[in-house]
Amino acid sequence: MPSPAGPPLDESLHHIRVVTFAKDASRLRANIASALRHNARDARRPLALLGLS
Repeated sequence: MPSPAGPPLDESLHHIRVVTFAKDASRLRANIASALRHNARDARRPLALLGLS
């Protein structure tokens, strides 16, 4: 039975970890998408980055 003070500490820490990692994953996806858009603006840019142009 939960105490009137709130959920047990383990559940609170688990919730914090889940929310934090979800935000980090979201930022990572946003950064990858931004990099893809940046390189898509100029078709030669990815080739130059790989040393193929």
